[in-house]
Amino acid sequence: MRERLAEPSESEQRAWVDRYMEAFASADVEGLKRLLTDDVRMEMPPMVSWFAGHENYGVFMGWVFAENGDQWRFLPVGANAQPAFAAFNRAASGAFELHTLQVLTVTENGISRSSVFRTPRCSPPSSSPPR
Repeated sequence: MRERLAEPSESEQRAWVDRYMEAFASADVEGLKRLLTDDVRMEMPPMVSWFAGHENYGVFMGWVFAENGDQWRFLPVGANAQPAFAAFNRAASGAFELHTLQVLTVTENGISRSSVFRTPRCSPPSSSPPR
């Protein structure tokens, strides 16, 4: 008999992503790390760099917040039947501009993969941040 892997429901996945966006919005690296599985992977195609494990993920996110500040807005979306969100960051002009599209893989134990896209071709249908 084959084992069946349990996948969180859509509402459970969205709850994980909502908590992730809340921690991201407050530049809470430790809060982000608590939402990740121990073996989490972050990739940023087409770049060849990637980060493995929640500690390395946290180091990278600390750099993201240091470089981009802590003023973010988000637009929840979906991509490839997975939960995702568009992250908008306040630019020097004062306007919020699209920073990334992030597609997350959510398991019962947390977020196990983050695929981050920084290309305009990956923009959500509405590239305007929520108010």
